Amino acid sequence: MMGGYIPRSKRSDWATPQHLFDVIAKDVWRRYGQKITLDVCASASNAKCLDFFNESDDGLSQVWSRSGEWWFCNPPYGREIKHWVEKGVRERGGIFLLPSRTDVSWFHDHLWCVNKPRRGISIEFIRGRVRFAGANAGAPFPSMIVCVHR
Repeated sequence: MMGGYIPRSKRSDWATPQHLFDVIAKDVWRRYGQKITLDVCASASNAKCLDFFNESDDGLSQVWSRSGEWWFCNPPYGREIKHWVEKGVRERGGIFLLPSRTDVSWFHDHLWCVNKPRRGISIEFIRGRVRFAGANAGAPFPSMIVCVHR
């Protein structure tokens, strides 16, 4: 049997739609009584928080965890995604918007253990395809929201 075809995108910088971020932020407030105050992987044009790290800040070398504050990360979806996921799991207290790639090493190494999320991780799969900001259609891949608890 031949493997299925998975279309590849020419982009890795999928900007989070504002309405989706608003839903995520409201849910974090409802569940944990915390505000998302730092976007750790953004640009001036797509940052979801007033406080953000852009490319020149090198978000991977910054401290994400701050007392009583939560971070948000929609990382580049290329090969470097594993570094962002690893950093977020170490930092704790934040939310990822990630492609739902349950077959890749970063998912199993950092988010999943046997038949359930690793301790301190919760995962919600998004029904349908996210239409990222500036895109003409839904993404060519499914997405998930990953919470890294404190």
